[in-house]
Amino acid sequence: MFTLKETWLQNYDELPSREWDGKMICMALNADMSFKANTTSGYSLHYSFTIVTRGWLTLSYGGKQYTIRPNDFYIYSPGFSINILDASSDYQSVCILIDEQTALEIPTIRHLVSIAYQPLVLMDGPIRTLPPAAAATLVARIREMIGYYTSTHIYKSQVLQLLFSVFILDVQNLVEHVSADLQPPQRVEELFVTFLRLLQKHFVERHDIAYYAEQMNISTVYLSRIVKQMTGRTVGEYVNQMLAMEATFLLTTTSDSISQIADRLHFADIASFSKFYLRMKGMTPKEYRRLSLSR
Repeated sequence: MFTLKETWLQNYDELPSREWDGKMICMALNADMSFKANTTSGYSLHYSFTIVTRGWLTLSYGGKQYTIRPNDFYIYSPGFSINILDASSDYQSVCILIDEQTALEIPTIRHLVSIAYQPLVLMDGPIRTLPPAAAATLVARIREMIGYYTSTHIYKSQVLQLLFSVFILDVQNLVEHVSADLQPPQRVEELFVTFLRLLQKHFVERHDIAYYAEQMNISTVYLSRIVKQMTGRTVGEYVNQMLAMEATFLLTTTSDSISQIADRLHFADIASFSKFYLRMKGMTPKEYRRLSLSR
């Protein structure tokens, strides 16, 4: 799958600047720029936080359709498919995109995963409509980050990570005021972060829940309960989604044979890989590759 830097190159053909480290980008978006994100839909390992400032945009996220408008706060999390369907000509927003690996290393990661995943389960969607004053505060925070991002500040990367941590804490403050009774215990969030780190490193070669539970020194039942609470999905569904995304990525971006891809993803043989992909995507790997090449 694509890192944030690879995602940007696929969507926009060139880096935003020669010296960009690929860890984070802060920017204003219009409708045309938003549609370009469809190029890497389902393949990108990054978080994004967007606040609409003008107009509207309709998108499909995880199989559901949403329309976002001014003061709506929209969150994208790795492992979910997204497709921009329509937008008004005057659509504008401000956003922060951060590479997943970078996000997993910041001190406020526990708050980030709480913000990024809980709305999908507790609020039945990735969008929150903020009070105008709260939205204005977060927009101002993002615009401050955009200012540093476009500056020549010697410590730009460090400042952006600090400001991002402040942004996440500001958002968490809003979330806790709105849904204080729905927050999971800190221990659950910490274990889920550990699971995310392990999954990112090992999902290709380890498909079984027992491996992740053993690495975390907890039971498979407890791990299943944690992941279900945070994402609304089982561990198996989570691993399968990651595998399906990686398989689609390899089918689309490499010339590896179906057999080689099955081997890279540690399936027993082509038949089991094809059966898995058919179940996940509604077509065999061979059919998907033929379709993608004809586009």
